[in-house]
Amino acid sequence: MSSLAAQLAQNASLNTALLVDRSRRKAAESYLFTGREADQHDLESIHALGVNGLLQLALLNPLLRNYEDQLFSDYAKATDRTLLSVESNAELDAGLAAFLALLGPYVMEAPTGKVLEWLVRRFRINEFNVEAVLTLFLPYHESPHFTKMISILNIKPNSTWSFLLPFKSATQNLPRMSLVTEMLRNTDVSRFVTSLLPSALKEQRSHRVLLAFNAACLHDFISRSKAIDEGTVAYLLPALLEPFQSKTSTKNAILGSYVLLAALSHKCRITPIALSVVLNAMTACAELVLPQQYTNAIISVCGPQDELEGLSDTTLKTILRLPNMERELRNASNWIGVEKIFSPLTHGLLQRLEDDKAVSILEALVAASKIPQVVVQRIGLQLTRLVISEDAPSEATTARRLLASIQQRHPVAFQDVMDTVGQEEGVEQEAIDQLRISLTVVEKIDAGSSHADNIDMVLASTNADAKVRATAVSDLLARLSNLSLSATDTKSIHSALLARVQDTNQGVIDALYSKPAIIVPVLSGDAETYLAYLSTTLCGPSSKPKRNLLRAHLTFLATHFIPANAFHMEGVFQKIFFPFLLFSKPRQHSAEVVWEIITSQIASGSHEWLAGCASIVNDERAKDTADPVEKMSNINSAFSSQIARELIRVFRIFKQADIPTGNILKSNSYSPHLDALITKLKDENPHTRVLGYLIARALLTQLSGEHQVEAAHRVLDVVDVAELGVMEDVPQEAEGSNGDAILFKVAVTKPSSKNTLQRLQLCVVALLPSIQRPAGLVLNWLGANQGASSKRASRYVELIRKVYKVANISSSAPTFTTNVLQSLFIGLKSDALAFLAGIWTGTSNDEGADDLRTVALYHAAAFLQAHALEDDGVDFQTILPSLLVAIQSTDVGRRDVALTCVSTLSQLADRKFKTVYGFDTIYGKSDDQLQYLDRDDLKTYLNALVEHHDHLSHDVEYIKVFHQQHLGKDKNDKKKDSEYKRRILCFIVSHINAFTLPTAQITLLECIHTLSDGAKAEILSPTIKSLLTAKSTDDVSQRLTDYVMSSFDASVAKDFNDEQSGLWNIYVSVIHFHFTSGTWDLDQNA
Repeated sequence: MSSLAAQLAQNASLNTALLVDRSRRKAAESYLFTGREADQHDLESIHALGVNGLLQLALLNPLLRNYEDQLFSDYAKATDRTLLSVESNAELDAGLAAFLALLGPYVMEAPTGKVLEWLVRRFRINEFNVEAVLTLFLPYHESPHFTKMISILNIKPNSTWSFLLPFKSATQNLPRMSLVTEMLRNTDVSRFVTSLLPSALKEQRSHRVLLAFNAACLHDFISRSKAIDEGTVAYLLPALLEPFQSKTSTKNAILGSYVLLAALSHKCRITPIALSVVLNAMTACAELVLPQQYTNAIISVCGPQDELEGLSDTTLKTILRLPNMERELRNASNWIGVEKIFSPLTHGLLQRLEDDKAVSILEALVAASKIPQVVVQRIGLQLTRLVISEDAPSEATTARRLLASIQQRHPVAFQDVMDTVGQEEGVEQEAIDQLRISLTVVEKIDAGSSHADNIDMVLASTNADAKVRATAVSDLLARLSNLSLSATDTKSIHSALLARVQDTNQGVIDALYSKPAIIVPVLSGDAETYLAYLSTTLCGPSSKPKRNLLRAHLTFLATHFIPANAFHMEGVFQKIFFPFLLFSKPRQHSAEVVWEIITSQIASGSHEWLAGCASIVNDERAKDTADPVEKMSNINSAFSSQIARELIRVFRIFKQADIPTGNILKSNSYSPHLDALITKLKDENPHTRVLGYLIARALLTQLSGEHQVEAAHRVLDVVDVAELGVMEDVPQEAEGSNGDAILFKVAVTKPSSKNTLQRLQLCVVALLPSIQRPAGLVLNWLGANQGASSKRASRYVELIRKVYKVANISSSAPTFTTNVLQSLFIGLKSDALAFLAGIWTGTSNDEGADDLRTVALYHAAAFLQAHALEDDGVDFQTILPSLLVAIQSTDVGRRDVALTCVSTLSQLADRKFKTVYGFDTIYGKSDDQLQYLDRDDLKTYLNALVEHHDHLSHDVEYIKVFHQQHLGKDKNDKKKDSEYKRRILCFIVSHINAFTLPTAQITLLECIHTLSDGAKAEILSPTIKSLLTAKSTDDVSQRLTDYVMSSFDASVAKDFNDEQSGLWNIYVSVIHFHFTSGTWDLDQNA
């Protein structure tokens, strides 16, 4: 063979054999089409299809445009990769892999199919880039898209992916069980699957489907593994830690790794060093998840492993920063294996006793009733050694207090600690004995007192035997009658008696209250502590006091303590009595005891909330009602309504006509009483919360005016909107006429249920749309209300927006959402459209705000369509500028809905108008003069927008091009056309003046930025003056100033030379601002 022939043979395409005989050529492989259909489309049409798909996807992710030249250009269209050099092919493969990785979130989208079809036909990715394709499609392994792609993948037998051949032949998707089975058999497959998420996180391209795929597959892989060897851990553990190290990691990625690490910990042993690293990594991201989720995760991970000696300083510092860790650790104290995390945690906390948060966590753990005794013993040992050694006097007080708590709550563990420390070398038994004595009343016993018998009796009051404690209490009360008692001993006895308030034995409490004349001064001397002890003992979240014990405490309070401490009546009622007022199945008899005491022992006027309640409860109890649940429901309904009426009386709210000055008065009691009620809605005690919501509900139905609005704000602020997002729907029957009865019955039967609380919250929210709007005010639904009554108007508008947000927060409660929105729109009447415009043009950045704007546009579309069907002759041109704002949204869906509204307006413009919607009131009371369009101009402008629907929908920037083409001046324009363009421009600019939201003003100015007309600056002069007067230098005001400044172009030269025009003075003031570092110089008369 000659040299030339050899070179020709070497450079020949690998497709030569197929080109020799076209009759033998196989049908083209295609992602979108069958083989025969694929042959009907040439490369040019497939290229056009791919480019179209790329342009659509680039709207979702502009980074895709970076690969346009390499993969979608005319050069790429002419590229035959089989003729490329090795280096060029490697470069092409890298580009394809990076491009495919960016398609991850959009596999299910139609444009992605177009792009993939081009890549398959031109670059044969199904043959040369199998792993890159599988990286993209494996997370979608159970979808039909995976089935389509695998059917054309070039998978070689005996390769890593040969297990996919049966699914390819059968044209079936890949079940997760089959994939996991192969991962267990083939390490290469498991490594590949494990690496998908870490690689995506490093390249900032993770997405929801990949996160779910990673969590599900790896969990099954770990769970089904009989044993996980070191080699598997070597690649699995770093992959699970990657979400903690990535700066772009999300909450879902972190929670997924938490679950997988817990599963891995139950399957293999992790060395202490590695476990410490894992804990450090988990803790580093703990602030991104809920404290409960983090707590459960570290306990699950550490439970099966060897116990660590301690936690790192970094981990401890982060734990101390987390909110509510005391509650979460206490709730988790009954988990099996919890000591594996509690022991090293408490070891570190005990070295930080100067930190209040560390002490708070230790107190919570010691107070937990089901905490493992080994943890208590270790805490006790470390505290005891600290106190005895006297190395840290500043921490000794705190250590003694914690030891005293251990002594009372865990006497067996405390005794073991004392015995252990007593046997240690160098520890004297006398020191142990002195410690026991001092702990009886922490830091209040003088260990050197000569009155040993008093000390003995104080110690006896803490004895484990209840009879001994009762006898000691009786003796201590008798000793207080001794006038010769020293001040030190008196203080010690007072402290000992006060501590017995927390005793749960009936005999001890009876002995404590047996001599009221003696014990009342003792308890009154430290009344705050006494009430705090009672509140914790009787009303704590997990407290279940016996009725006799409850009766003894409350009878003493009502009969002796309150008469001697009338100024503590508020605290006694709110903290002690209120949690037991609600009648419920779990606490029916306790409520009866409390109301009997209130009836017989407490004067009706001693507390404002109770006025008239006792007689109402007694009357309801006396009624002959067969159903006990119904009876309790009626009682709760009656006295909660009475409390609400009494609160209104206390608030002293009068009708405006009764007050000569026209002001609504508030008493000094208004804020404290409302604050107390709001606090009830956040209380940890479920009975307190339920009754609080029942009272709040009654209060909101009886209030009126601004007090009703403010109370609604306060109540709504307490409602956890995130929790309502996953709530169960309100049953249909609960929305009928019998809804109140059902609500009260649920409160009686299941007061502690989360569903009961959510139902109460939903019922309260459902009341809010019926609140009447402020009388005599014109509301600005699209921005800030101005004037003397602005606060009243703004608060009402804010409330209605909150209600709308809550109503749309959940897709799982359609009955609730439908009823609230129906009530809301009925109350708004014709203002509904302006209200919705205020939602979609608003500046809120809260979670879900963008979705809410889209929902508001859908509701607006329905509103306009309803008017189109009614044919009532309403001209909605005043809402058009707000729709122009929505058309410039970056969200395609929102632009589509806004354009749908424009189309409806265009249909309405074909009819005869009778009135203009929101005429001169659309923006509230405004001094700025709006300009209006006649029907012909409006129709022409709307039709032009409709004609460009597709461009406006797909290109967020096209509105600027549209206005330049439609409204831009042309020397060939007829006078009629020029005047039309100016009228449209003036219409838009006049609305810019009226808008009080700078962001909306900026958005509208952007869409007409390129239009030059002297009228712009003239009409915008009020806005320019207000900016100069405000003297704001923030970014938004600066942008707005820049845009209005651009209206001073050549078109205003004539006005500048006009001495009667004020534009020149305004222009000079703006120049001063830009060139004198924010110093404003405005002639206010300009």
